[in-house]
Amino acid sequence: MPVSCPSIRPPTPRIGTEWQKVPGAAGWRLKHFRTPADWTDWARDFSEGSIWMSASYLKFLHEHPQGMDSEAIALRHDDYDRPILLSVQSTGFRLADQVRASISGGEWTSRVWRRVLGQIPLRIKVIGQLLVSGPFGGTGLDALPPDQAVDVLEATGRYLMQTGSGFMGLVIKDLFPKDHPVTSGLEARGFAPLGVDPVMCLDLTAFASFSDYLGGLSSKYRVRYRRARKKLAGLERRRLSKEEVLTKLSLIHDLHRETAGGADFSLVEVSREYFVWLRERADFHGYFDGEELVGFTTGMVSGETYHAHFLGMREAYKFSHHLYHNMLFDLLKDALLARSVVLDYGRTALEIKSSLGARAEYWAVVARGRHGWMSRWVGPLTRLLHRPPNWEARSPFKGG
Repeated sequence: MPVSCPSIRPPTPRIGTEWQKVPGAAGWRLKHFRTPADWTDWARDFSEGSIWMSASYLKFLHEHPQGMDSEAIALRHDDYDRPILLSVQSTGFRLADQVRASISGGEWTSRVWRRVLGQIPLRIKVIGQLLVSGPFGGTGLDALPPDQAVDVLEATGRYLMQTGSGFMGLVIKDLFPKDHPVTSGLEARGFAPLGVDPVMCLDLTAFASFSDYLGGLSSKYRVRYRRARKKLAGLERRRLSKEEVLTKLSLIHDLHRETAGGADFSLVEVSREYFVWLRERADFHGYFDGEELVGFTTGMVSGETYHAHFLGMREAYKFSHHLYHNMLFDLLKDALLARSVVLDYGRTALEIKSSLGARAEYWAVVARGRHGWMSRWVGPLTRLLHRPPNWEARSPFKGG
């Protein structure tokens, strides 16, 4: 029976740790990973190429919530050799706490909306990965025909809604591009597209070294690079040892919070434990003014991609030393030294990342309310929380 058939309500699935049939997706079996013991059965052969879908990472997030609870779903079908693996996260927030005057139309309007929305707590399930941007919250879906991928995602979402209490909606994040048939198929089933920034990625295949990269820049952008580097004078960048990360952990966390506080909207709250986990796996660099740590970056290699992960800085240095701009150049250097194919700069700060050569990749984020009438409010409500900025793509390379 097709998932979209409105005449028959699928039975409520049971909650358990064994493989079970998925109502609405014929032939598919599902296992829900939601306790520490479950991870021993995670399909490592199909996930270990990605840090973000590895058993160790997902288990860490399950045991150390980062502003949200983390679980996972595995699906199998006899006609397919590999399973589908999906990261699942759940989070809650009050809409009123997220309404910004700059987004909602001014301070007076934002006060009105905060009053209207003040008593509305919102709990949602997310299929995808909230701690990284791009298609890193699932594996295996690309092997399916688009209509079957839509069936599987909708049926999995229905299962999550029916086995979790108090959740108002489901978000499917970054699993397919915005212009993919699966995305249009989900929208046809009642999922509303959310306005999110593109992911900024820089193709590194043309550069054997950072010198090659600089040689490819037009004279205008080489001048900008030299100007930014001159502004950095007085600061020292050096790799932080595992011991230094521990001794400076509170300061690192504070620097990250100072930077993250400027975001329009966020569903995650990165803890100190997350940076402890990162120290074992990431390129962890600090920026020092004398002996004072005033900023840091973390970079992660996963497959062919170098991820510019969490960073933080004293806000004043962002302007006095062009620190953020210089961090982007340094992360590019790190990615080339790691011989990665792509540098994933993530979302936000689109124009400045574009000025380094990053291109926008548009990944779909879609949402549907638990009940049909809720879905009509998804678009208007999200526009109160974040509106993609107007920005101009730059072409820093010769002949660009």
